[in-house]
Amino acid sequence: MPWTTARNRVELGAPVVGGERQRLPASAQGALSAWDIRPGQAFTAVAPNGAWWRMRRLDGADLPELLPIEPITNPEPPIPVVLAAPLADKNRMEWIVEKAVECGATAVIPTITAKSLQSLEEQPQRRDASWQGKALKAAKQCRRGDLPLVGALQRLEEVVASSPERTVWLAAREDRLAYSLRPWDALPTAVGILVGPEGGWSDEDLAWFEARGILPLGLGPRVLRVETACALAVATAARWVESE
Repeated sequence: MPWTTARNRVELGAPVVGGERQRLPASAQGALSAWDIRPGQAFTAVAPNGAWWRMRRLDGADLPELLPIEPITNPEPPIPVVLAAPLADKNRMEWIVEKAVECGATAVIPTITAKSLQSLEEQPQRRDASWQGKALKAAKQCRRGDLPLVGALQRLEEVVASSPERTVWLAAREDRLAYSLRPWDALPTAVGILVGPEGGWSDEDLAWFEARGILPLGLGPRVLRVETACALAVATAARWVESE
């Protein structure tokens, strides 16, 4: 599910003490496998006391020995930050996924809107396996602690309807003034970000947003490519969330 955190988080069995090695607990075996961590490679993990560490896998055992490398700051937002991105061609979609993960998204959901070129039923593929692989590579590169999800293609309305109560939805648009400051007082349950297709939102889209309390997220006065708008919108929302 996209509206969760701590997805495939590697949780250590004991607090890290100095440079002492420890064995991966059985409860974390599946998470480590999801990250595809090989012997000698480093990864991010969290100890029972909440401390985050970079660890190194030392061997190829099912429950390998782990060596602490260094403590790090919590790399994860405290609530889900979900990007609903317009479906693009394969290369551009991979770029959107990669940069969204690097900027702090916990999930990316390809969406279809009124301006999309094809209907949902006409799409030859609703999810490309390479997108999740791109998310994995990006998460490893930027030392994420949770593995972001790339969801199946959905209609924009379905994505919004699936969100939990007290989700703040933001619709990215060309606007210098719209919510340059954090648009909430108390941290919401989740933040959802809508980015429109090339050419921007239709009048019908904007009316739909207003009727449902979806707030505008101004990305400045310049016309951005979709992939740039996705990265900027996620970075802005993640910064707001992490400043709480």
